[in-house]
Amino acid sequence: MTLEIDPTLLVGFLFAAVRTAAWIAVAPPFNSSGIPARVKVAISVSLAFVLAPQYEGGVDPADTGAFLGGLLYQVVVGLALGFGVLILFSAFQSAGSMIDLSAAFSGATLYDPFTNAGSSPMGRLYQMLAVTILFVIDGHLMLVRGLMASFEAAPLDGLSMEGVAQTLIADLGS
Repeated sequence: MTLEIDPTLLVGFLFAAVRTAAWIAVAPPFNSSGIPARVKVAISVSLAFVLAPQYEGGVDPADTGAFLGGLLYQVVVGLALGFGVLILFSAFQSAGSMIDLSAAFSGATLYDPFTNAGSSPMGRLYQMLAVTILFVIDGHLMLVRGLMASFEAAPLDGLSMEGVAQTLIADLGS
């Protein structure tokens, strides 16, 4: 009995897993230290199984330079998407920190295990409130849906300048 795996499907799975892992490493609430690393890897791998068939084989696995370039592209896209989510949550924490500053509670800064940094009481409250609201309105599913939509906007096989130009013309022309 032999087991054969399509190399393009394997490359697509690896690219999707790298992008989702980079996104999970940065995007709150998935980047929390309260979530075990095994769970983060399981989420990344399960999303990659769903997204891998979208890969159309733009990179030859035998071409090391193109393969490493593709991996770097996936890491950059995943980190950029996660950074956008991180900025949103940091805005809530900053709003709470400004309240603490005006109320003279900024001296009560404590270690925050959620962000692995110091956090003021109201900053932590606002951040936890934002996470709670995110889960109540199914925002975590919207974040995952946004990640999955990124595979259409920035495909696994890389961006083509023709596709970018057509998108810009369509979006700016209307």
